Amino acid sequence: MDKTESYIKMSDYPEIQEQWEPTEGDCCVERKYPDIPLYLLEDIRGWGFITGRGWHEDDVFDKDESIWLPYQHQLQAMADEGFTHQCFERFCRWYHSGISQYLSSMEQLWLAFVMKENHGKTWNGKEWAANIEVEISNAG
Repeated sequence: MDKTESYIKMSDYPEIQEQWEPTEGDCCVERKYPDIPLYLLEDIRGWGFITGRGWHEDDVFDKDESIWLPYQHQLQAMADEGFTHQCFERFCRWYHSGISQYLSSMEQLWLAFVMKENHGKTWNGKEWAANIEVEISNAG
């Protein structure tokens, strides 16, 4: 699971965050402590989280103050209303067509594919930028 600063930054966009419906086991980081990954757990009191240092029962999970870090299978589900053979073929064609040099994990690759397919955006190393396709006219 990618928990790098780059993946956190790539994930922190409305196109991704607005799709998040917290589920037990999801990984996220708090905006004020982005270097500590949290894993969601639900008990009778509601949502809590666990870190490498154990269960945090006194802390309250706040979705609005967290950045969801989707797992690869969650990104694949976003790509095609579920991961299908056709989706995987499109991903492979996209991958072999010359993907960005800025992607360094499977999560980053699938996130970039989702953003391109669903939102027409490409990661430029700093932000998601709208793809601009230039139409060439043969009029002359």
